[in-house]
Amino acid sequence: MSARNHAVVSVLLIGVSCGLLMVLCGRTRQPPIHTPASAQIDNYAAALDLYNLDNGNLPTTKQGFQALIAKPSDPPVPSNWHGPYLQPPTLRKDPWGRDFIYRNPGQHNTNGYDLYSLGPDGIDGGHDNIGNWQK
Repeated sequence: MSARNHAVVSVLLIGVSCGLLMVLCGRTRQPPIHTPASAQIDNYAAALDLYNLDNGNLPTTKQGFQALIAKPSDPPVPSNWHGPYLQPPTLRKDPWGRDFIYRNPGQHNTNGYDLYSLGPDGIDGGHDNIGNWQK
């Protein structure tokens, strides 16, 4: 093979390699949808911290996130509720259009609460759940 043919083959190999890299990098540049879910989990966690500071306890599972925007009437009724603890006082859905899940006491955080999204597959306990125990 002549030097010219070696050069042509080298240029072709470099071109194909660059094309493959661009395709692979293009896939990883898409922003992960987990980031908005994680950010909302952080927002809810901060609101729960404020609720806990004011009232000395967290909402029960039954009271749920609603306790962050309206004073609960179910026991234990908070005596020092200074909400709403979310601004604006609305409960947001996860990026897949489902409610976030709150459990107190938690199954993953046995000394605290679980706060999570079911993730893309929508299955509780699925491999892609996004929760506060993963931080």
